[in-house]
Amino acid sequence: SYGIHEYNTVLFEYGGKRKAVDARSVFPYEYMSRKGGADFGGESLYVNAVLSLLEQGQRIICFTEGHRERDVDDAEKEGYSALKKMMENDNYLVKKINLAIEGKIPGDCAALVVAGPRMPFSSREAGLVSDFLDNGGKAVFLLEPFVKSGLDDTLRKWNMSPDDNVVIDSRSADSLAPIPLFDPLHEITRDFRKQNLPVVLIQAKSISRVEKPLKDRQLSRWNLMETTDKAWGET
Repeated sequence: SYGIHEYNTVLFEYGGKRKAVDARSVFPYEYMSRKGGADFGGESLYVNAVLSLLEQGQRIICFTEGHRERDVDDAEKEGYSALKKMMENDNYLVKKINLAIEGKIPGDCAALVVAGPRMPFSSREAGLVSDFLDNGGKAVFLLEPFVKSGLDDTLRKWNMSPDDNVVIDSRSADSLAPIPLFDPLHEITRDFRKQNLPVVLIQAKSISRVEKPLKDRQLSRWNLMETTDKAWGET
């Protein structure tokens, strides 16, 4: 009657709402662990489950589609279904939007994610993204090397210019997989440095600064990761 289909599932219920946490989420296999086995991840999952039931609404993360982006419903190697599940465990609602069909970015999108498009956004779609940012929207752009995204002019308005290259790092065992140096102070990246977590970026492009005055806006810029001085951008 509760819709539970797996043993060892923990169910939270409050105010007519329910949140189930399965054992595979609580004990994910830790591939990087020297001991092997499973790590306990229940504390944050249980806390987030309680918070999700107490909150009045969910924050919505909108992933664009229609340009051969990474698919949040795809469980294959290049799919983002695992990311979607992690975000849902943190009480985000993940949905896909097609700007060419819908003609707008919904007003309830807490953030827009453009995840590796392999076809360019049209000028109309890029305009929608630009207007969304101009009106205070938040966005994440994941752009592949040598792929025309159609969003370069939009990003230049914010003093960022994606370079038409691929980063080569001679310090890395695989020169096409640079090992980034993370900023030790920013909350997004400080734990990577603190815990010495290995992170490899497979085929990344660089981003250049566009130094020009910004009209009617202020900009704070923070470099979350950089290459070593042994790396360069191959055009």
